[in-house]
Amino acid sequence: SKGHTKSDGNVKYTFYNPEKDEIEVYFESDKEEEPNYTISFDRDGSTSVTGEGDAMRIFATVIAIIEDFVKKRNPKLMGFSAFKDVYASSTAPGKGSREKLYARMLQRYAGKIGYKYYKVSGVDKTEFELRRK
Repeated sequence: SKGHTKSDGNVKYTFYNPEKDEIEVYFESDKEEEPNYTISFDRDGSTSVTGEGDAMRIFATVIAIIEDFVKKRNPKLMGFSAFKDVYASSTAPGKGSREKLYARMLQRYAGKIGYKYYKVSGVDKTEFELRRK
């Protein structure tokens, strides 16, 4: 999956998982600040992911894409959110597991790509920040 830079400076990557779902990863530039980017991704136009194994696989690919993006742009700061209510209702098992998964993956990979990660938990979402070391 190659990054495709749009005219507004934002970058979009597209890849397909084994189920042939289209997954898009966006790096949205924040023009006001130093080169900072907000990362978001969706699968077939939706941000839901079906299960833990699926989420791990998709997120591992997202990490690889972030790594590629970092090589190209070397931003000081990147951020993204894990929305709690979107991914799991309060009655669903594994509530908040998305957030734990992200934290686990970032713990494992952020340092490898030269970033430290920070986590701020809110009521409806958890914000993650990747800051260049």
